[in-house]
Amino acid sequence: MNGGATRRSVLAASLTAPLLAAAGCGAPAAATPPAGRPSDVTILREAIAAKNNLIGLYTAVRAVHPELASQLDPLLTDNTAHLAELNRRLIEPAHPPSPPTGRARGRSPSPAPVPGSRSAALATLRTAERSAAAAAVGQLRTVTPSLAQLLASIAACEAAHAAALAAPPAERRIR
Repeated sequence: MNGGATRRSVLAASLTAPLLAAAGCGAPAAATPPAGRPSDVTILREAIAAKNNLIGLYTAVRAVHPELASQLDPLLTDNTAHLAELNRRLIEPAHPPSPPTGRARGRSPSPAPVPGSRSAALATLRTAERSAAAAAVGQLRTVTPSLAQLLASIAACEAAHAAALAAPPAERRIR
């Protein structure tokens, strides 16, 4: 051995190079979403706005029908936890490609009035939970796998909420 490259080092380098290339080291273009598909940031902003709307609806129903508090509070707690996780995942890009719209920033339309009857108020919440679950499921193919996993978990919880809101009073406990 005279300090030059050995057969082993050349072989090791030739085996390692394709692995490094496959790993995509230093390829920032791979992080860019394909054209025409919303980015995870856009989806997260929309999910946060929708979750804020749902929490607002629960709060409004609870205010009009305080007798439903024991039934609604666990579901409201779940939705608040979902919102916290969505907010935790939102990492704003340094230079957004375009100014965010009012919808994407979390502004919500004024909530619809809460129905006067308890059953109608629960039906309104049930419909809102079903719609939220369907919206989350509809976004699964457009996001990264980790965000898809979170959205699927939230959608499953929202579907369970809808079922709990539809159950007779003795069966409403989902915990």
